[in-house]
Amino acid sequence: MKKFLLSMAVLAVGASAMAAETSYTIEFKTRADNNGANFTTETALADVASSGSDYLSAIASTDLCANGMYGLKVGQNKKNGSIELTLSDKGKVTPTKVELKVSANKNPAGLEFQFNGTAYALESSNKNDTYATIEVNGYTAPISSLTFARANATSNTTEGFIYVKSVTVYYEADGQDPEISFPQLEYTAHLGQAFESPKATTVSDGAVTYSSSNEEAATVNAETGELTLVAVGTTTITATVAETSTYFSSYASYELTVVDPNALNPVWSWDKNTTNSMDPFTSELVGDYTFNPWSYDNRYGLKGSAYKGAANETVAIAASPVIDLSNHMDLVLNFRQAANQYKDNGELIEVSEFPNYAIIVARVAGAEEWTEVAKATAPASFSWNFYDNEEIDLSAYNNKKIQFGFKYISTATMAGTWEIDNIVVSGKVGTGVAQITVDENVAPVYYNMQGVRVANPEKGLYIEVRGNKSRKVIF
Repeated sequence: MKKFLLSMAVLAVGASAMAAETSYTIEFKTRADNNGANFTTETALADVASSGSDYLSAIASTDLCANGMYGLKVGQNKKNGSIELTLSDKGKVTPTKVELKVSANKNPAGLEFQFNGTAYALESSNKNDTYATIEVNGYTAPISSLTFARANATSNTTEGFIYVKSVTVYYEADGQDPEISFPQLEYTAHLGQAFESPKATTVSDGAVTYSSSNEEAATVNAETGELTLVAVGTTTITATVAETSTYFSSYASYELTVVDPNALNPVWSWDKNTTNSMDPFTSELVGDYTFNPWSYDNRYGLKGSAYKGAANETVAIAASPVIDLSNHMDLVLNFRQAANQYKDNGELIEVSEFPNYAIIVARVAGAEEWTEVAKATAPASFSWNFYDNEEIDLSAYNNKKIQFGFKYISTATMAGTWEIDNIVVSGKVGTGVAQITVDENVAPVYYNMQGVRVANPEKGLYIEVRGNKSRKVIF
């Protein structure tokens, strides 16, 4: 018998399910929009508990709620909350051990935690975001259900409640891993355009069937995996391989996003929740300045400030990574920002002067020099309140690989704070114009907005191609 650990990340789509020495876990995640408040059982299951696994799923029961900071909350208001976990008997797997990551709140030393009829004690150190790992061993047959609850609650102030972070189930398998997978986890298809449907691969000789979670976006042929794009939207395409005498059943999925090529669609985005650092942005000092004003703040996003005890004179760019826009047109940049503390010798400058110290720049990949494309939109007044910057036209960089950046400027007497979040580059799918090249020494060639060459352009908007460069022009 081959021993391995099954795990499933909440709401994540895997390229292959079930592989030797891989863990399958239900993880009860926190909610960024919850702000620490409790919410209902139904919302908790829909938003923070995993579901959809063939082997492991979550069902809630009495007094189950979730907390925006610590996970799934069991028990409150003098009641014994409980959660039920259902394990499917697939015939070739036998659970042998369960690991629980749990923590406690309000007098944790007085808590008794019950799991599947057995009581476990929590130490006082296992409070809030410090999780204890509890192992439950000795299972010799498939489990139909697992339950756990806070025991003997008498007072919401003297008896605490439990936070459940995750549940992991270990199995032994009599069969072999079918190793089913797709080439990628995510795909984007353009409505009305040809798209090569991804096919699942597996070492098993079991029959593979396909399904779509949202047939309003795309349907899939159950036998061949061929897609039919229906409308703009997102769907999860799942391939399931049937159990055989040698291999157990398993599945793999990918997320398909169907977009309208004639509409502006996000091409690249970043916000403060994307990472826990400035990545993938880098700070690039301009000229001989040495003070780096750029940093990451998990509350506000990119943060530019050259004040450290006093104002420091500097010029520095928070530079994006290289973004491949070689098949996109009508590009625009949007972001939200806040600006404050723009004081010159202690006196706030006029808000109309702010754009002189906050500039958006861009360059073609590989170029050294940056080009100013716009100044930041001035706020109504300096404050820590975020507001939308005016949309920035990046069409000069249609069909190119580019970088853009936020250029922060300070002086020896003034160093304000510029905060940037919710950055999105959007564009339309290209029409093939980017692949057309013309010798630099010949006359420009013109195309209409549908990508059709026009010999004698008349009044209107056209794309001018000269060599490997293109731009929009108006006649």
